[in-house]
Amino acid sequence: MQKIDRNIVYQLDNRERGYRTRRIRRNASSMAPTTTIVSGGCGEQTFRQLAIELAELELLERLKTSDLCEPIDDLASETESVFNIEQSHNGRLTATVQTNRSVNVFKTTSMQKVAKYPTGDRSVWTLAFHPTNENIIAFGTLGGAVSVYVDNRLAGTLNEPEPIGSLCFHPTLNYLLLTSMNEVIFWDWNNNKTYTTGMYSDCKCRFLHVTQDLRLITGITQTKTHLMAGVGKNVEEVEPEYLMVSFLRSVSLMLDKLELTLSTHVDYLLQLEMNKQCLIWIHLLQTINRKRGEVRCCATVSPTDKC
Repeated sequence: MQKIDRNIVYQLDNRERGYRTRRIRRNASSMAPTTTIVSGGCGEQTFRQLAIELAELELLERLKTSDLCEPIDDLASETESVFNIEQSHNGRLTATVQTNRSVNVFKTTSMQKVAKYPTGDRSVWTLAFHPTNENIIAFGTLGGAVSVYVDNRLAGTLNEPEPIGSLCFHPTLNYLLLTSMNEVIFWDWNNNKTYTTGMYSDCKCRFLHVTQDLRLITGITQTKTHLMAGVGKNVEEVEPEYLMVSFLRSVSLMLDKLELTLSTHVDYLLQLEMNKQCLIWIHLLQTINRKRGEVRCCATVSPTDKC
């Protein structure tokens, strides 16, 4: 017995041709003697049926000449999960963050992929399109790496020691605003210059947005966890004009912790918490004592500073 190797398209086409041809011929023969007396509704229904059958035959012809196994370069061919998505200002392009440490950019209407950007060793946490130019995109990773692509080409990279929580573009200038822990950074990627402003040591900026009238909107959260080895480190890194306020906020959190432990009415827990907070208090005082010469009420503006 000889096996005939025929693909599914050939078999479907062979079956449909015989079935449709007989059906069309039967419909055509039944319509011929009644063309003058058929009603308008019946004629329209028959015409639609014949049009659908002819369209199916045309589709089968196209399937015979095209490779069904040919991979298509679109979002449907991706097998990795998507956990972040952004769209350009005009809606033409959409960018997705994949779990395979890559960013895909594709046309929104056709799902046709136009670019794929690798992100290195760490996953992308945040990404953004330029508010007026769909061909400019930036993204930041959990490892602190920031990349800007212009016309599918890498225009600049920046490395920060902490994860990038949020980023956005300036509406009119070539500046990228990004947040890393308790800092907001203005980055001129064309000239590779950065301008940094600090916040309180116990704060984290998690959201940034610049409005069309050039107002900066921030979303800041206050952390509740102060490790004994980390409080002094945070106070040392804070801007000098915020040093005293940051110290007072740290002391306030320490007192809140003691008050919470006191409400338990457990002597053993209170003794442990007192020992811990006393050590933190000594650490804070030593840090402030080393930096007391830098304490000031407002930021120092140098002649080279620009808005």
